[in-house]
Amino acid sequence: MRAADLDVDVEAVLEALGVEVVETRGAWADALCPLHHEGDPSFAVNTEHGGWICRHGDVTGQLVDLVMRLKSLSRAEALKWAAKAGAHGDTSVDELINRLTGWKKLTEDDPLAWTESFYGEC
Repeated sequence: MRAADLDVDVEAVLEALGVEVVETRGAWADALCPLHHEGDPSFAVNTEHGGWICRHGDVTGQLVDLVMRLKSLSRAEALKWAAKAGAHGDTSVDELINRLTGWKKLTEDDPLAWTESFYGEC
């Protein structure tokens, strides 16, 4: 799942993570990489969908992967953290999950079924 699927403000999540954006180029932001010490930015993140790359270590991922690495969280915990850190206005976690599921009751084989056990019934 990508940050865009959660409808989070990518820039707000980056700020909450302490990622120092140095320059923006359209939808891409260059930053000092939060994965290692550096003086020149080698980290780029797309502020629309949350995809990122560290050009120093040639590592890539989605915003939730970055949250998992920097906060030492499981995927489910990182999704919840990102949803809270980058929520637009009063959007709740339940609201985000309901948007993803189309407001339908989840079945056991649904890829998002884990959310009900993690967040409670939506």
